[in-house]
Amino acid sequence: MTLIRQTLADVLSVLAPGWQLAGAPDVFVRGVSVDSRQVPEGGMFVALRGEHRDGHDFIASAFAGGAALALSNRPVEGYTTLDTRGAPPESFSLPAVLVVDDPLTSMQALAGAHRARCGGLRVVAVTGSMGKTSVKEAIAAVLEQAGPTLKSAGNQNNEIGLPLTLFNLDGSQRYAVLEMGMYALGEIELLARLAQLHVGVVLNVAPIHLVRLGTIERIAQAKSELVCSLGADGVAILNNDDARVRAMNELTRARVLTYGLTPAADLWADQVRVHGLEGVSLVMHTDRQAFRQVRGTFNLNLQLLGSFAAYTALAAAAVGLSEGLGWEQIQAGMNSLGYGLRLVPEPGIRGITILNDAYNANPRSVMAALDVLKGLKGRRIAVLGDMLELAGEEATGHRAVGTHAAGSADVLLTLGEASLGMAEAAHAAGLREVHSYQNIDELRSALLELVTAGDFVLIKGSHSLGMERLVQALQEVPR
Repeated sequence: MTLIRQTLADVLSVLAPGWQLAGAPDVFVRGVSVDSRQVPEGGMFVALRGEHRDGHDFIASAFAGGAALALSNRPVEGYTTLDTRGAPPESFSLPAVLVVDDPLTSMQALAGAHRARCGGLRVVAVTGSMGKTSVKEAIAAVLEQAGPTLKSAGNQNNEIGLPLTLFNLDGSQRYAVLEMGMYALGEIELLARLAQLHVGVVLNVAPIHLVRLGTIERIAQAKSELVCSLGADGVAILNNDDARVRAMNELTRARVLTYGLTPAADLWADQVRVHGLEGVSLVMHTDRQAFRQVRGTFNLNLQLLGSFAAYTALAAAAVGLSEGLGWEQIQAGMNSLGYGLRLVPEPGIRGITILNDAYNANPRSVMAALDVLKGLKGRRIAVLGDMLELAGEEATGHRAVGTHAAGSADVLLTLGEASLGMAEAAHAAGLREVHSYQNIDELRSALLELVTAGDFVLIKGSHSLGMERLVQALQEVPR
């Protein structure tokens, strides 16, 4: 197998077509980063302007750290300039600044071109209002049973992170599994065009990012860009239990496969049993022609928490079956996950167990996490923060979670102004021990005084609240 290595000549063929620069084919670009501290030796630094900092101010630092190239919208004094908007120089030396109109769009174009050089690669993309990262991990674990698989790192799912993932393709992979998020219309369409998809998976549509998009219908429209991007030879895998997702089958040229918890889906599950921290078991069925190579019933055991894990497993299994894998490979892939997803149990101080889901929050995902907490034997403490970007659904969403918490937790601690409504609803629904805080340090102190051996502590809230600090305070061995 010949590994694909990006050269300066490849870069210039995209950014400055027609340039013939002596020596460029011999300069290998050994990685790409938007962080000047993490550019590999001989790599390329992309100078992006952020909300608080401008990457152009760190080009010299990137070069000092070993970068060979930088994408910039202006020359940098003291370094070779390759202005792609003009004529090529007669010669050049490294390190060099590649001047372009917009470093971000140039990086995206380079990533798309690099992806196009990886022939034979099968690309799977996942989007949805919640559960994207967990499903991405599960799909990658399943496909790894059939061949080397690249997956998005962490939640690199936007116009910056996805191109950076594509640069990690080297021709050795059989599959790439990419997570796609969005804040506005057109973003998923762009990501799908760069990735050149074969399989698109849509999980759900929920009232998240309403502040940016305004209505849930516009959120559905944005998510549907994934299946609209698929060609007639592609596969769209849709959650049949979500009406807005199910309706997307009318929007795609691709073959449509569905999954869900009723026999109306092509792949469906029943007998979903939650076994506390031991995981989940379920029975999957496929008795239609949709998955011709595998039909019948299969018992699946998962080291995942909560009944919502059934949807994670169904989405991953649907991708695996559509790619020709068998049940044994699907089970092996799911086994390899362990607890390696978002809602992770870990030991804490004084013999408590922490359920760490501090990354993000919306009403549906919080209620799903509360359902996990409800099934555990011991004192159940829910530490819940504000759910942001709900716009007009903010009050309703927080009160709904509060009512749900009353039937799932023994103690509720809330953080933030919006969560006051959550606390009020929980108390009104009969939960006696409810405490609200506006300051995370005060909440941390109260939590440290509260917990005792045998407690289960769920921590969940929007990422910007910094609730990971609460997890760190409770960890047996702080990280």
